[in-house]
Amino acid sequence: MLVDESTWSQLKSQAVDADIGGPQPYKMVGVLHLIAMKLHAAKQPDRVHRQKDLYDIVEVMENNSLTYDELDNAGILTKHGTEETLSQLRSLLRSR
Repeated sequence: MLVDESTWSQLKSQAVDADIGGPQPYKMVGVLHLIAMKLHAAKQPDRVHRQKDLYDIVEVMENNSLTYDELDNAGILTKHGTEETLSQLRSLLRSR
């Protein structure tokens, strides 16, 4: 994924260490940035795997005990989602 310098700085500043079994921790994008990127991908008009992106978001939310309201309060949903993707996300969350 290509991003501008400002976005890259934000991603790096909030990256977290992930132990993936190697000799040293691996830097991984923070959870909120991951969700933001998935929402951004899901709203692209030519996106083939939009539904998978939304399922991935639900899984990340569940694994990190995040609620829709917490994401909304952080400004992630309105900034990176569309009415359609957010409606689908709410529907997926209700069905779980």
